Amino acid sequence: MASLVSGAVSGLVSGISGLVSGNANDQNYRNGWTQQQIGTLSAANPGKNIIVVFPPHSQSLQGSQYQQLVCKTPTQTLSYDCYIFDSGTFTLKGDGGYLNWAFTGNFTRNGNTVTFKKPA
Repeated sequence: MASLVSGAVSGLVSGISGLVSGNANDQNYRNGWTQQQIGTLSAANPGKNIIVVFPPHSQSLQGSQYQQLVCKTPTQTLSYDCYIFDSGTFTLKGDGGYLNWAFTGNFTRNGNTVTFKKPA
């Protein structure tokens, strides 16, 4: 009986360890992925502000083009929103960090709210 319990506990610990490791791998992947997308998109869209974001958020953007981007992490597939635009206001309604959003352009930031002006 003791070896059965010991085996079950060992399996549980191993499973939790795998989940934590997988989650850390996903987070690291997403951190790099959002920044890579910003680099690629800004090179293709000079003179524009760009945001790549994992919802939820609110936005009021002028001259905006929207597209959905697919991020395939080591353990899951996620959909990100991408806005390429001239100016406006954007508010992230979740955790920050590169795994949830990345942006570039002519902006001022106050916490999770970013105000963009048309790039010069």
